[in-house]
Amino acid sequence: MNIRYISSVENINGKDVSHLFKVVGWGERPSETVRPSFERISFTRFAYNDRELVGVGRTIDDGYYYGWIVDLAVLPQYQRKGIGTRILSSAYIWPRSKEQIRSFSENC
Repeated sequence: MNIRYISSVENINGKDVSHLFKVVGWGERPSETVRPSFERISFTRFAYNDRELVGVGRTIDDGYYYGWIVDLAVLPQYQRKGIGTRILSSAYIWPRSKEQIRSFSENC
């Protein structure tokens, strides 16, 4: 298995993302709204096995201090293979500097 990770939404197929969300139990999203919703996000990561979309993650953030992971989904047959972890790790190191990284569990 050779998973390829990309952040560009340029070639994203809204039907593929909608299908992934449906399969993981999040309900179907209109495919024509998926790509525009991802284009407005500063961090996205898509995971592909060959040409099949197998995982996706994105944040909503201010680009400097705060970010919230709003989507992290991996097809069931690809779960527990490190794909979600790699997507999440990419989101964690994405801020512009280490001073901006704050764990969700800090001060809890």
